[in-house]
Amino acid sequence: MFDSANPDSPFKDVKVRQAVIHAVDTEAIGKSVLNGFGTPLTQWNIPSTWSYNPDVKGFPYNPEKAKQLLTEAGYPNGFKTKITTDPTRVTLMTAVQSYLAKVGIDAQIVTVDVAKWSATVADKWEGMIWAPLPLGTNTTDLMKGVFGKNAALYSKSIAHPEKIDKILDNAVSAPDFETSKKFVQELQKAVFEEYTLNFPMLRLRAGIAMQPNVQDFGMWKTNGLDWNPESVWLKK
Repeated sequence: MFDSANPDSPFKDVKVRQAVIHAVDTEAIGKSVLNGFGTPLTQWNIPSTWSYNPDVKGFPYNPEKAKQLLTEAGYPNGFKTKITTDPTRVTLMTAVQSYLAKVGIDAQIVTVDVAKWSATVADKWEGMIWAPLPLGTNTTDLMKGVFGKNAALYSKSIAHPEKIDKILDNAVSAPDFETSKKFVQELQKAVFEEYTLNFPMLRLRAGIAMQPNVQDFGMWKTNGLDWNPESVWLKK
C-alpha cells in the first residue's frame, strides 16, 4: 500500500505507483521466495472468483517502462523511500527492495512488530507498507473496509478519489448480487489500474490433506476459511 495521500510523497503521483509495479517481477518472487505458492495478481482475487475483472491487465514486469514513468513523474534518478513490514515478510520485501533498486528506487526496509504495524496502518506511514489482506467471497465489504474514507485501517494515508468513493457506495448499497458484482468489478479497474492505490502482488496458495474417501469438503474453492460441513460425506 502506498502513502498516496501524502502531498510530499513521490507516491502521490499515479505514474510512480505504476512504476513500482512494473519494476517488480512478482512471478519470479512467487516461484523463488514463496516456493511456487504465490500466484501473481493484477487485482484482488483470481479469475475463478466472481469479483475478478478480466479487463484489468495490470502492469507487467517491465523495468524500462518503470524508468520511463519515473522520468515522466520527475524522478529520472529515482528516490529514497521506506517499506514497513512485519518480521514474517522481511524476505519477501527484500526481494521487492532488490527489484526497486534496479530502477533507482532506494527502499529502506523497516521491520516492526505486529502491535506497531497495527498502530501504523490505523494512522499514517511513510512510503509503502506491507498490507496482508484475506481475499475471500465478501470482496464488497473488504474493499469498503480498506478503501473507504472512514475505514479503520489504511484510510488516513491513501488517496480517496471521488470516483472510487461513488463506486464503493454503489457496490455496498446495490439491491441485488448481480448489480453489486458489476460495481465491484468496476472497482477493480478503478482501484488497481486507473488510480493504482494498491500493489496487489501475490496471492498465497496453500494445500490441504485429507483422506481419499472424504468427499465434497469444499475448502479452497474460494479461500481457506470457507468449507461446507453440511455437504461432506465419506465414500465407502
